[in-house]
Amino acid sequence: MAKTTNLRSELASYFKKKRGAIRKRWIETMQARDLLMGMNVEEVEQEGETIFNTYIKCLETGDFTEAESYARNYSERAIQSGIGSQQIIMDMLVLEGVLNRLTFDEYGKNPEKWHQALEIWKEASDTMFGYVPKAFVEAREKISKQQQDALLELSTPVVKVWDKVLSIPLIGVMDSERTQLVMETLLQKIVDTQSRMVILDISGIPGIDTLVANHLIRTVTAARLLGAECIVTGVSSNIAQTLVHLGIDLSGITTRPSMSDGLAMAFDVLNLKVVSE
Repeated sequence: MAKTTNLRSELASYFKKKRGAIRKRWIETMQARDLLMGMNVEEVEQEGETIFNTYIKCLETGDFTEAESYARNYSERAIQSGIGSQQIIMDMLVLEGVLNRLTFDEYGKNPEKWHQALEIWKEASDTMFGYVPKAFVEAREKISKQQQDALLELSTPVVKVWDKVLSIPLIGVMDSERTQLVMETLLQKIVDTQSRMVILDISGIPGIDTLVANHLIRTVTAARLLGAECIVTGVSSNIAQTLVHLGIDLSGITTRPSMSDGLAMAFDVLNLKVVSE
């Protein structure tokens, strides 16, 4: 065990001493293989320095926590830059090849020691390799979720059309997650603007089910608790038939055929009039 520890420390020191040569050979090899897509030489040098430092630390300590963190961080940045997991792995394979040659240069005359050195740094290398695919998948899922959340927010705009009057035009397919976001966004906007009337326009929704309908009813109820009345506009004949077929009770909800009709009613409730000059 002590022998392995000593060789591990010796190997790490040797790689540190050859840092400049390793970085130079790594970049030259990647340039020759066209592996610098999406990154300029300066970025590659910085990334190479980080990979090298992470690798050496893992080699010295036998602790791969930092390698896992690096894999996650690098994967997130790579995806945002359009770099695929294959390129990340190729970058690391090139580094592995460089270290392999250096290890042979140093220990090749002693086959037993060379084999031991290879086992030590290959353990570190293989462990880092193992983190990359997992981290890449996790990073892609995380970024995809962030993009979906951003699209959801963009697809549920709450517009202040007049003082104390809000409008929220719903367009596209509504599911429970999006409907929940509508309620949360709307209720916060009511509190922020102290609005008293809300026009919920559903003319852009192609269909509705029991779950979504119940979410909308709860949204109207919650808005009332905050002192705002909701007017649902744009109920199509298809949606009306569906709601009747599902047995959804909308008797407590005020409806109007169009957005303009809903706005006119909101003005009446607030005793507002629009007159031409």
